[in-house]
Amino acid sequence: MSDAKIPRKLAENLEPDEAIIKAVKQQRIALEKPKWLVVTTRRIIVFDEKLLGRYELVSIPYEKLQRVYYRAGVIGSEFRLELEEDKNINLDWMDKDRAKQAMEAIKEALKRIAIEPP
Repeated sequence: MSDAKIPRKLAENLEPDEAIIKAVKQQRIALEKPKWLVVTTRRIIVFDEKLLGRYELVSIPYEKLQRVYYRAGVIGSEFRLELEEDKNINLDWMDKDRAKQAMEAIKEALKRIAIEPP
């Protein structure tokens, strides 16, 4: 997992048998709270904490994932998740090293799912 402490509301939404493999927080300087990309043993979670305790949580089972794009820039990186039904989720300003580690964690999770018997 990452060094940063994940938000309490995110931890509350994990399933009992679900563990976080990698959590990456956006690098934001603005007043808004950063989004999180969380790779777990069962799914990918995009967590967007809002002001006043509100949040948006997108849960992506590995089976629904079509493609993952990672592009590194000079300062940060961009992550794009392509899902079934032509839906995309874009996350920019991610820490390059941690985002790359998240990409590797997703690859490993997909390999585990491909190998597991039905």
